[in-house]
Amino acid sequence: MARDSERPEAGNSPPERGVARPAEAPFRLGYRPELDGIRAIAILAVLLRHAPIPGWQRGVLWGGWIGVDIFFVLSGFLITTLLFREFNQASTISLRRFYARRALRLAPALIVMLVAWCGYSWMAFPEVEARRTCWQALVTLLYSTNWVQAYCLLPMDQLAPMWSLAVEEQFYLLWPLALTILLGAGMRTRGLLTILTIGVLLSAGARAVMFTGGECNLERLYNGSDTRADTLLVGCILGVLAVSGALNRIASYRRTFASGAVGSAGLLALVALTMPEARWQLYFGLFTVVALASATVIGWILCNPHSTICRCLASIPMVWVGRRSYGIYLWHAPIAVAVSTPLTVILAGKEPPWVLSLVTYLFCAFCVAAISFRYVERPLLDLKHRFESVVA
Repeated sequence: MARDSERPEAGNSPPERGVARPAEAPFRLGYRPELDGIRAIAILAVLLRHAPIPGWQRGVLWGGWIGVDIFFVLSGFLITTLLFREFNQASTISLRRFYARRALRLAPALIVMLVAWCGYSWMAFPEVEARRTCWQALVTLLYSTNWVQAYCLLPMDQLAPMWSLAVEEQFYLLWPLALTILLGAGMRTRGLLTILTIGVLLSAGARAVMFTGGECNLERLYNGSDTRADTLLVGCILGVLAVSGALNRIASYRRTFASGAVGSAGLLALVALTMPEARWQLYFGLFTVVALASATVIGWILCNPHSTICRCLASIPMVWVGRRSYGIYLWHAPIAVAVSTPLTVILAGKEPPWVLSLVTYLFCAFCVAAISFRYVERPLLDLKHRFESVVA
C-alpha cells in the first residue's frame, strides 16, 4: 500500500490567476491512520448511544446514531476509491474478487459473534427466547435485518444494530456492479456525479414524501436501504471528487474549505448531543445534511494530513479503537445484556451505578473486540490480500 508521504499535498496554497495549473498526480489513498481515528469517534458515538444504563433509554449520547452515518459515508468513499483504482490500473473491475474480499473481511467475525450469542442465549434465556435468538441470527447472517425491522416482521432485540451491516452489504452488492457498467460505458466524472446527486435527491425526497404521507412508520424510514441510500451515495460522491482531482481543487480554497469543515464538525457535535433518531427534522433533509457534513470533514482531513487534528486522529489510542471498530460494533449490543445481569447479581439485586455500568460495558466491548481482531479478523487479512487485483 502507498504510504502517506507518497500522496501529493493538497490545499497548501491558493491557485494563482493567470498561471497554468500543473498536472495533478493520480489520487492514491494508501493507508490513512486518521481515517481509523474517524472510525474510533464513530464507534464511540454508537457505544454511548446504546450504553446499558438503567433508566436511560437513549443512552449517554442522544444522537449517537450519527456514528452509523459516518460509517456509511466512509464506506461509500472507500469502496468508490478502491474500485476506481482497480479500473484505472486494470481497465476492468473484478466483481468476483471484490465480493470475495468483502466476504473474508466481514463474514467470519459476524459468524463467530452469532454462534457465541446463540450459545449464550440457550444457557441464559428461556427456551422460547433462545429459539427466537436463533431466528434473529439467521436473519442477520442473511443481511436482511434492516428490512425485517422496517416491516416489523421479527423483533431483533440485541441484534437490532446489525441493520446497518445489512444496508452496507446491499450497497456492496449493487454499487460495484453499477460502477463497472458505467465506467465500462465510458461515463466521465460529470456524468457520475450527476447520477449520484440524483440518487441522493431521490432517496432524501422519498423519505420526506413517505413521512409526510404517513404511509410508513419510522422503522421503515430509518431502516430501509432506499430511504438511507443518500448517506452512502454522498460518500460515493466524495470518492469520485477525490479520484478525479476535484477534491484537491476544492481544497485549494483553504479558508473556505476550513470554515466549512469547522462548521460541519460543529453541526455533527450538536446533532450528536441533542437529536435522537425519532426527531421529524431528520426525515426532512437532516439525514442528508449530516452526511454532507461528514463528507466535508472527511474531505478536509484527507487534504490536510499533517494538521494537528489529523495527528490527534492518528494517535495510537484512536487508531487502536478504529481498527477494531467492526468487532466493537458486532459485539457491543450482546455485551450490553451479558454484563448487566452479573452486575446486578454482584450488587445483590440493586441497580449498579451508571458509571460502573458504563465502564464495565466499554471495557468488555473493547476486550472482546480485541480478541476478535487478533484471532478472527487479522488471520484472514493475508487470505483477503490474495484476492487483491491491483497493488497500490
